[in-house]
Amino acid sequence: MKFPHLTRGSLSSSGVVNAILDFTAFDQQVAASAGEKCSDVLRETTAMAEKMILAGGDSKKKIKQLFQ
Repeated sequence: MKFPHLTRGSLSSSGVVNAILDFTAFDQQVAASAGEKCSDVLRETTAMAEKMILAGGDSKKKIKQLFQ
């Protein structure tokens, strides 16, 4: 949708078919697969990114730059 002049179509190997708000089963599976230590780091990273986005200003700009 963003660049219709650059593509004629696209495929997704895991596209959303039925979007569910607060779908925690996915997060639970990722945590189980990653293990305790990695899932703890994932939670900390997500919390930090959300905090930076909500803070706005330079913090929001910095997190956007990190993820381009």
